[in-house]
Amino acid sequence: MKILVNTPNVNLIGGVSQIYKVLKLDELDSVDYFEIISNANEAKINKLIRLSFKYILFIFKVGKYDIIHLNPSFLKNSFYRDALYC
Repeated sequence: MKILVNTPNVNLIGGVSQIYKVLKLDELDSVDYFEIISNANEAKINKLIRLSFKYILFIFKVGKYDIIHLNPSFLKNSFYRDALYC
């Protein structure tokens, strides 16, 4: 069974990323991470282009996995971004 985990970069400090870093799921052949990368200092047009590319890449990956695990954030901007993955 192939699993795709949608998560922030596991090298960043934070609750979700730290849990996945400790679990080391990326060491399993059946689990892959799809990282959501945020950059608050990024220009809006650059962010739109980057997020559009990430969404398209995510759509192409979805069909290759049996389970997609999403980690939505409840911050306003992150909530809207993550809602598109749902």
